[in-house]
Amino acid sequence: MNIKLLVFMVMANLVCTPSLHAQEKLTFTSILNSSSAKISEQVIREAYRRLGYDIDVVWVPARRALEMSNDGQVDGELHRILGIDKRWANLIRIPNRVNVLEATAFTKSIEFRVAGWSSLKPYSVGVRRGIQFSNTNTQGMSRQIVNTVQGLFEILQYDRIEVVVTSLINGLSELKEIKHSSIKLLKPAIEVYPLYHYLHKKHQALVPKVNGVLEQMKKEGLIQHIRQQALNRLLSEAGRGNTK
Repeated sequence: MNIKLLVFMVMANLVCTPSLHAQEKLTFTSILNSSSAKISEQVIREAYRRLGYDIDVVWVPARRALEMSNDGQVDGELHRILGIDKRWANLIRIPNRVNVLEATAFTKSIEFRVAGWSSLKPYSVGVRRGIQFSNTNTQGMSRQIVNTVQGLFEILQYDRIEVVVTSLINGLSELKEIKHSSIKLLKPAIEVYPLYHYLHKKHQALVPKVNGVLEQMKKEGLIQHIRQQALNRLLSEAGRGNTK
């Protein structure tokens, strides 16, 4: 089946078709103001629709999201990087990834060759509070930690830091809101992380079912198409001149 037709059918189902099992609704937490999570939401919503479930997403700060999902206040975590279940032991990772996170450096007045996390050490860096991949890998560096991606780009604009580290998707989403900006992203990505859906252990029986549906969606090319479609739109809206 043509991928564009498949996506049209999926979106039509999401928008137009009431759930046959409206009483079967699962609730997941995710990080507030995360454009990357919005992409994963499309993937996960379609996966559960195929299993006869509707979903809700509760958008809260990063650490609070994990506390709620691990405590069983909700049914799981929309998406996170590999390994959070080592610390948050009540969460079970679904093996098939739902998205990827490209850790990306954004700068205003400097350029340098990005070659892993160590290449950031000479510069003052800004990261978002509670985001594990950027907080962990910038420990010991000259850095500022703020609550939002918007806040990161504001202090970059005012030259209070030299580099913002965030995901490519979240950075582009913020960049498109800034008019006449000289901020640019640097390539390649600092590091690329697969993103996985996590269920609370009370739903252990659902794990193979959800994984099976995600496997089928991967074979269809749907997961990659959803991400690429969103990325292309953001690149266009942010201006391709910012993608150096």
